[in-house]
Amino acid sequence: MAGIDKEVGYRFLRDRYVQLRRGGLSAGDAVDALGFRSSRLPDWEALVGRDGRHHLRVDPSRERVFWAAFEGGADCDAACRAVGVARSTGYRWIQRRFGELRSSGVSLTRSIRVLRLTPRRAEAFERERQATERRKRNAATAAHRDALHASAGLVDAMLGETDATRRRRERADPVLAVDA
Repeated sequence: MAGIDKEVGYRFLRDRYVQLRRGGLSAGDAVDALGFRSSRLPDWEALVGRDGRHHLRVDPSRERVFWAAFEGGADCDAACRAVGVARSTGYRWIQRRFGELRSSGVSLTRSIRVLRLTPRRAEAFERERQATERRKRNAATAAHRDALHASAGLVDAMLGETDATRRRRERADPVLAVDA
C-alpha cells in the first residue's frame, strides 16, 4: 500500500491473520490467504488464543459467576460479594455489557431495564459510549485523511512537478516563478 508506514502495514496483516485463525483457518491456510509470510508469525500466532483481556483482569469464570448472580436478581454489590471482587469491577462489567447491548442495536430503554440501571447511571454510560464512538470515528477519519495526504505526496514526488502545480506556484509567488 502506498502512503502508509511499514509498521501500519504489518498491523493490518497481523489483525487479518488473527481474524482468519479465529475464524477456523489453520496457520498455513491463513498464511496462504494473506499471500504473505513473515518472521513475525510466531508472535501473531500467540495472539490467536488470547481473549483480549488484560493480564491482570479477573478470571473469566468469576465474571460468569457475577453475571449469574446479577441476572438471578442480585444487585451489583451482592453479585460482587458473591465473586469476591470490588464494586468498581462489577460496575465496569455492567458498563461494558451496556456498551455491548447498545452497540448491537438494543434500545436504551431495554438496556436500562435489562441491567437495572438508574437513569443517572444510564445517562453517564451512554454519554461515555457516544464519546468513545466519536473518538473512534474521528481517529478513523484522521487516519484516512493522513493516508490520502501521504499518498498524494508520494504520487507528486513520483510524477514530479505537473503543469498545474507549476501554475499554482507561479500564481502564489510571481517573483520565484521568474527565477525558475
